[in-house]
Amino acid sequence: NNIYAYAQSGHEKTAPMIDRLSSILRFMVYDCREERVELNKEFQAIQDLLEIYKMKNSAQQNIRLKAEGIKRFHLIAPLILVNLVENACKHSDAVNNPEGFIHVDIMVNPDQSCTAKIANSMKKSIRSGKPGRYGGVGLDNVTQRLELQYGDQYQMVQEIHDNNFELTLQIPLEKKWNQT
Repeated sequence: NNIYAYAQSGHEKTAPMIDRLSSILRFMVYDCREERVELNKEFQAIQDLLEIYKMKNSAQQNIRLKAEGIKRFHLIAPLILVNLVENACKHSDAVNNPEGFIHVDIMVNPDQSCTAKIANSMKKSIRSGKPGRYGGVGLDNVTQRLELQYGDQYQMVQEIHDNNFELTLQIPLEKKWNQT
């Protein structure tokens, strides 16, 4: 919707947003046909998504993405992490609230698992919702996909603290054998 509005007004951010969006779409259409994708490509899609989100308010400095230990041979189920970050963007107040934030940390552990920590401030409409319930269909769909892809080999913990949502996901990584 933002890209559409920017295009209608001839805004200078239109082209960079379309470039980032096309990168995400290429990832989704071409790479995500496989049962596993390179973690670094999923990370790039997350980076593109957050860059689009940052363009909505260039003054917002509290959107952070960090990664540790990601190699080309690390493989994961596609669109799990991207969907979780998209969910954080959707439910965060980071664009309109100077104190709002989105923090994403993705790290490869020595045991060759991946831990993703995603935290965001929440919009007022969510804060006043049902206690203990955050989101809806998005997280339920991700949970179902995790069950199908990883069975009992993953851990996901969701917490709400002081109007902030935190999610920690740990999943096993597979290794692409033709690379080191």
